[in-house]
Amino acid sequence: MHLVDDLAGYVRKESRDVQKGAILFSSSEDGILIGWDETREYLNTRPGVHAVDGGCDNLEFNRSDATKAAGLQTLAVMLGIPMNETLSNNEDGVAVVLERIASLI
Repeated sequence: MHLVDDLAGYVRKESRDVQKGAILFSSSEDGILIGWDETREYLNTRPGVHAVDGGCDNLEFNRSDATKAAGLQTLAVMLGIPMNETLSNNEDGVAVVLERIASLI
């Protein structure tokens, strides 16, 4: 892990091609994450950045072109699998895989 005081300055200075980041937040006494909403709104106004709820107490941000669909397409090309032979969660892709695994037991 590498800690810096000025993340944006570090990225610019080092010419880093950041793919993904995460920010951890502290909670107030009533369990509200301090600054989470404001930070998400700010990040989502930045060109090329997409921020999402990372679960628990964190906020994840990615390049806006880093999507599951783009990743799947890249992997499918690398493995020589046509996209029409892949299934998304909306198409019960996980259920299909679990049924195949269950049939092997």
